[in-house]
Amino acid sequence: MKKKIVGLIVALIIEFSMVLSICGLSGLFTEQLEPQDIVRYVCDGFFAAGMLNVCIGGLLWVSKQGTFDGLGYTVSRWKDSIMKNRRDWHKEQDYYDYQQKQAEKKKEKSINEMLVVGGASLVIAIVLFIVYKFAF
Repeated sequence: MKKKIVGLIVALIIEFSMVLSICGLSGLFTEQLEPQDIVRYVCDGFFAAGMLNVCIGGLLWVSKQGTFDGLGYTVSRWKDSIMKNRRDWHKEQDYYDYQQKQAEKKKEKSINEMLVVGGASLVIAIVLFIVYKFAF
Protein backbone atom coordinates (compact mmCIF):
# COMPACT_ATOMS: atom_id res chain seq x y z
CA MET A 1 0.00 0.00 0.00
CA LYS A 2 2.82 2.40 0.86
CA LYS A 3 4.50 1.69 -2.49
CA LYS A 4 1.29 2.56 -4.35
CA ILE A 5 0.93 5.86 -2.49
CA VAL A 6 4.54 6.78 -3.20
CA GLY A 7 4.04 5.90 -6.88
CA LEU A 8 0.90 8.03 -7.02
CA ILE A 9 2.68 10.98 -5.40
CA VAL A 10 5.58 10.68 -7.85
CA ALA A 11 3.14 10.53 -10.79
CA LEU A 12 1.35 13.64 -9.46
CA ILE A 13 4.63 15.54 -9.12
CA ILE A 14 5.60 14.59 -12.68
CA GLU A 15 2.15 15.57 -13.94
CA PHE A 16 2.14 19.00 -12.34
CA SER A 17 5.71 19.71 -13.41
CA MET A 18 4.68 18.95 -16.99
CA VAL A 19 1.62 21.20 -16.66
CA LEU A 20 3.71 24.05 -15.27
CA SER A 21 6.36 23.68 -17.95
CA ILE A 22 3.76 23.64 -20.73
CA CYS A 23 2.06 26.70 -19.25
CA GLY A 24 5.43 28.40 -18.91
CA LEU A 25 6.32 27.69 -22.53
CA SER A 26 2.98 29.17 -23.57
CA GLY A 27 3.89 32.43 -21.87
CA LEU A 28 1.43 32.22 -19.00
CA PHE A 29 3.91 33.40 -16.39
CA THR A 30 5.66 36.11 -18.41
CA GLU A 31 2.85 38.01 -20.13
CA GLN A 32 -0.18 40.02 -19.04
CA LEU A 33 -3.10 37.95 -20.27
CA GLU A 34 -6.85 38.18 -20.24
CA PRO A 35 -8.68 35.70 -17.97
CA GLN A 36 -9.95 33.65 -20.92
CA ASP A 37 -6.39 33.27 -22.22
CA ILE A 38 -5.21 32.12 -18.80
CA VAL A 39 -7.94 29.47 -18.70
CA ARG A 40 -7.08 28.40 -22.25
CA TYR A 41 -3.37 28.02 -21.50
CA VAL A 42 -4.00 26.08 -18.29
CA CYS A 43 -6.48 23.86 -20.15
CA ASP A 44 -3.86 23.22 -22.84
CA GLY A 45 -1.29 22.36 -20.18
CA PHE A 46 -3.55 19.85 -18.44
CA PHE A 47 -4.64 18.32 -21.73
CA ALA A 48 -1.13 17.84 -23.15
CA ALA A 49 0.27 16.46 -19.90
CA GLY A 50 -2.78 14.23 -19.41
CA MET A 51 -2.57 12.76 -22.90
CA LEU A 52 1.14 12.10 -22.49
CA ASN A 53 0.58 10.31 -19.17
CA VAL A 54 -2.37 8.32 -20.52
CA CYS A 55 -0.30 7.17 -23.50
CA ILE A 56 2.67 6.21 -21.31
CA GLY A 57 0.37 4.49 -18.82
CA GLY A 58 -1.33 2.62 -21.63
CA LEU A 59 1.99 1.35 -22.92
CA LEU A 60 2.99 0.27 -19.42
CA TRP A 61 -0.34 -1.54 -18.98
CA VAL A 62 -0.03 -3.29 -22.35
CA SER A 63 3.52 -4.30 -21.49
CA LYS A 64 2.39 -5.68 -18.14
CA GLN A 65 -0.17 -7.83 -19.96
CA GLY A 66 2.66 -9.57 -21.82
CA THR A 67 2.31 -8.01 -25.25
CA PHE A 68 6.04 -7.44 -25.70
CA ASP A 69 7.18 -10.81 -24.29
CA GLY A 70 7.76 -12.21 -27.78
CA LEU A 71 10.02 -9.32 -28.69
CA GLY A 72 11.97 -9.67 -25.43
CA TYR A 73 12.39 -13.42 -25.99
CA THR A 74 13.60 -12.85 -29.54
CA VAL A 75 16.14 -10.22 -28.49
CA SER A 76 17.43 -12.35 -25.60
CA ARG A 77 17.85 -15.40 -27.87
CA TRP A 78 19.59 -13.33 -30.51
CA LYS A 79 21.91 -11.78 -27.94
CA ASP A 80 22.75 -15.20 -26.44
CA SER A 81 23.48 -16.66 -29.86
CA ILE A 82 26.01 -13.99 -30.88
CA MET A 83 27.85 -13.64 -27.56
CA LYS A 84 30.84 -15.94 -27.39
CA ASN A 85 31.22 -16.19 -23.62
CA ARG A 86 27.58 -17.04 -23.00
CA ARG A 87 26.30 -20.50 -22.23
CA ASP A 88 25.01 -22.75 -24.97
CA TRP A 89 21.95 -20.99 -26.35
CA HIS A 90 20.51 -24.21 -27.78
CA LYS A 91 19.91 -25.52 -24.26
CA GLU A 92 18.04 -22.41 -23.11
CA GLN A 93 14.35 -22.35 -22.32
CA ASP A 94 11.76 -22.28 -25.07
CA TYR A 95 9.22 -19.52 -25.59
CA TYR A 96 6.54 -21.12 -23.42
CA ASP A 97 8.90 -21.37 -20.44
CA TYR A 98 10.06 -17.80 -21.01
CA GLN A 99 6.47 -16.60 -21.12
CA GLN A 100 5.62 -18.43 -17.88
CA LYS A 101 8.67 -16.93 -16.15
CA GLN A 102 7.66 -13.44 -17.27
CA ALA A 103 4.09 -14.01 -16.08
CA GLU A 104 5.43 -14.93 -12.63
CA LYS A 105 7.38 -11.67 -12.51
CA LYS A 106 4.29 -9.64 -13.45
CA LYS A 107 1.87 -11.47 -11.18
CA GLU A 108 1.09 -8.57 -8.86
CA LYS A 109 -2.02 -6.67 -9.85
CA SER A 110 -1.69 -2.98 -9.18
CA ILE A 111 -3.21 0.15 -10.50
CA ASN A 112 -1.30 2.06 -13.09
CA GLU A 113 -0.63 5.44 -11.51
CA MET A 114 0.15 7.08 -14.84
CA LEU A 115 -3.29 6.15 -16.20
CA VAL A 116 -5.05 7.42 -13.08
CA VAL A 117 -3.21 10.74 -12.93
CA GLY A 118 -3.43 11.24 -16.69
CA GLY A 119 -7.16 10.52 -16.65
CA ALA A 120 -7.69 12.97 -13.82
CA SER A 121 -5.71 15.58 -15.74
CA LEU A 122 -7.89 15.02 -18.80
CA VAL A 123 -11.02 15.48 -16.69
CA ILE A 124 -9.61 18.77 -15.37
CA ALA A 125 -8.84 19.81 -18.96
CA ILE A 126 -12.41 19.02 -20.06
CA VAL A 127 -13.85 21.05 -17.17
CA LEU A 128 -11.57 23.98 -18.02
CA PHE A 129 -12.55 23.71 -21.68
CA ILE A 130 -16.24 23.86 -20.76
CA VAL A 131 -15.54 26.89 -18.58
CA TYR A 132 -13.60 28.52 -21.43
CA LYS A 133 -16.35 27.88 -23.98
CA PHE A 134 -19.35 28.91 -21.94
CA ALA A 135 -18.05 31.45 -19.44
CA PHE A 136 -16.16 33.73 -21.83
